[in-house]
Amino acid sequence: MKQIIELPPWEGATVEGNDVTPLENSTPIIDLPYLQPGRRYTLQGKATAAPKQDDSQPFIIMGESLAKLTPNTPTEFTVSTTVPMPVKLSLVSVASVAFERLELSYERYSSPDDPLPYDELGIDVYTTRPGRVPFILGTSRISVASLDWQAPTAGTFIIGSTPLDEGRLFIPDPPETWRALAPDTYDLEISRGQTYNGLIPLAQAASVKISVKNTADPRAWDIIKNRPLRVYTLRNMQPVFTGHVTETALQLENKADYTVTIAGTDLVGELVQMKRYGVRETGIIDTGETFTARLARLLTSGGYPYTPPTTDPGVMLCNTVLESSIAKHLDLACNSIGGAWYVNRAGEIVFQLEATQTAPGALYSDQIETQAFYFVEVSAVWNSKDLISLVDVLNKAAQYDPERQDWQALETTTTGTNQEMLQWHGPQKAVIETCLQAQAARQALADRLAATKTAALTVSNVTLNATRYQAYAGTAEIGDLIEAHLRGEKTIGHISHITHKSDAWDWMMEIELAGWKQKGE
Repeated sequence: MKQIIELPPWEGATVEGNDVTPLENSTPIIDLPYLQPGRRYTLQGKATAAPKQDDSQPFIIMGESLAKLTPNTPTEFTVSTTVPMPVKLSLVSVASVAFERLELSYERYSSPDDPLPYDELGIDVYTTRPGRVPFILGTSRISVASLDWQAPTAGTFIIGSTPLDEGRLFIPDPPETWRALAPDTYDLEISRGQTYNGLIPLAQAASVKISVKNTADPRAWDIIKNRPLRVYTLRNMQPVFTGHVTETALQLENKADYTVTIAGTDLVGELVQMKRYGVRETGIIDTGETFTARLARLLTSGGYPYTPPTTDPGVMLCNTVLESSIAKHLDLACNSIGGAWYVNRAGEIVFQLEATQTAPGALYSDQIETQAFYFVEVSAVWNSKDLISLVDVLNKAAQYDPERQDWQALETTTTGTNQEMLQWHGPQKAVIETCLQAQAARQALADRLAATKTAALTVSNVTLNATRYQAYAGTAEIGDLIEAHLRGEKTIGHISHITHKSDAWDWMMEIELAGWKQKGE
């Protein structure tokens, strides 16, 4: 049964309606990184292509497959691929192309009306290609690994020999490539996001556990620590998890059966393991450092993917001699501005500095409502411990000791008080660690956090049937502002944690909510 996929936008071109025109010195492409290896994808359509030059031949290419477009004539075409490597859809030798139809699809095993998870989820590990480990000088053993060379297969397009539009482009298989675990996967659990201490969410290392039966022997597949892992939706080609392998295990069972378990984490897990011995400038005077400069100091040298804020928050961070992980130092920096950070579905570090959503982007409900996601389980809590009346800002600074000729730890505490909470609920304290240079900035942060009010009843988590809502399951992200309705009461909060659980028959997504207020909300 054919499943249609919504194509991403063209790059390197201007698009007006169905007309695609290349930018100067550019080739129009559509990047298709989330296609499942081994599953056949077919691109069908009808287009009229104006050639780049009078005597040039326009082509449309997908992966290793190409189709000739008759110049200035409506042309039906079909190209397909089984994805031996990352795939791009491209237009070659065209001045412009007018599409009457363009459709990408894959064959699914179950009905779209009653889908199975593994027609909706792709689960891949990046490893050596099947049946072949390339020979690497100084590493490989003679007679075990093969030379990295591959002869053209039958039906390959050969210049000067093959008629146009009758062969497949020869693209040698790379030494390493994505290999699909699904649909052999029979158990999957992903947990990623943040923990919430009642003040500001803190990034938490993700965990992923994948179990497969009678396939993916880690010895034969070369599944070792730090191999990239990814989970993504097939219909809308969106990442659900991006990380790497931390451990593999093979358990032999009766007869010839065996089970392989693969564990993994994301970039937060890597940053938790990376030690940082303080963050300070050279010299004996703490001149302060901007938030964006601190991020660059912590992340740039390691090549970690992140997008710096477009505007700096405007507070100065101080030197610190705290010996801890890079993740902890990111916590200190974000706490100092009342913000947070996390690693998104695509494996990139994201910073939540100020509110970017003015209204909830999704609605969860216990009733069948228009435009609402109906949850199958819900937890709602009210706890008096969340009624914080005192906030201590514990500042992890440093001062230069002339006698020791070195920087020494200097900790100070600044308290913010919510008088209304203190009067009605008594003293309940929360502590947040920072590295702010100015006392005025520490006091302002303590006062702002202490002034945050907690709702009387809060929906803390909901569970959705992700197989039913696969499009939303592939786009929901940490930090999204949502609204939840339960028994007539309304909760507005940010997504702080997402857990996916899937087997051969069901795919559920549990979403945890945090009631913290971003700056500007």
